[in-house]
Amino acid sequence: MDDSTKQLEPRQSQPQPSLVSQKSKLSFVVSSVLILGILSIWKRETIISFDFKSFLHQHLEYLSSLGTVGLAFYSLTLMIWEMTVGVTTPVETAAGMAFGFTKAAIANAIGKISGAILAFTLGRFVLRDFVMSKLHGNPYFQLIEQSIQKGPIRVALIWRFSPLPEFIKNFGLAILPLKMSHFAMAVLLHGIPFTLLWSYMGHEMGLLVR
Repeated sequence: MDDSTKQLEPRQSQPQPSLVSQKSKLSFVVSSVLILGILSIWKRETIISFDFKSFLHQHLEYLSSLGTVGLAFYSLTLMIWEMTVGVTTPVETAAGMAFGFTKAAIANAIGKISGAILAFTLGRFVLRDFVMSKLHGNPYFQLIEQSIQKGPIRVALIWRFSPLPEFIKNFGLAILPLKMSHFAMAVLLHGIPFTLLWSYMGHEMGLLVR
């Protein structure tokens, strides 16, 4: 086949990369949901009987036996937990039982605060468009956006104390006209008292159990 014949042949349309990637992501999500659904039905009794507190306490006791390495690993894990799951109260309390008040308070503060600040940084410089698409049209978010310039730390504290998911608390403030220093101050004022409280309660519970 000569070059002229090749030129006359119709070119096959190639699928757009964005469309292919969207289909692959969608198929992955659907497959994951189906797998989780099948597992939840098949292992329903096992899931219901799963004791998360005992599981958590057992593994934190092991980390406690590792000393400084265990504390560092726990802080790193809590940082990731703060960025994703966000519900840190049971984890911080269990850490107080395993590590004791002082070590748990330090490790909890490092993991929780660093996780919030890292989430804020990612939300501002990496995931800004994604966060804006999720919060677009939210009436509470629009009210916060209008008033944050007048009192940034006060509004950030109200936002932190609100019963919103941790994702919105960290990533939501990232797309507002709020300085990093103001966000860090709000995280410290909100996070430290609760960290001390949950660490102390966990420590006291650990003494009662022992």
